[in-house]
Amino acid sequence: MNDQVIEIEHYGDANAFTVGPSFVDFHGAFEGVIVEHPAAALRLASSFLIGEFENTIRNENGTQTTEAINLKAKPPTVSQS
Repeated sequence: MNDQVIEIEHYGDANAFTVGPSFVDFHGAFEGVIVEHPAAALRLASSFLIGEFENTIRNENGTQTTEAINLKAKPPTVSQS
């Protein structure tokens, strides 16, 4: 088992469609970021390790069923051509 400690620091919200590495770099030197929106993950994947944060569980019709916190760390998967 690979146990790792992740320190999470909240620095506010950013527009998922326009966020860039400079938003993260402004707050310090980080190896990875945790985002909720896939667009933000794609925009930042070439510069950081990406963690996906999901704050609710939704059933098939899209309504919230229970509150939950789910964090999945994923390595960048965007290829550089």
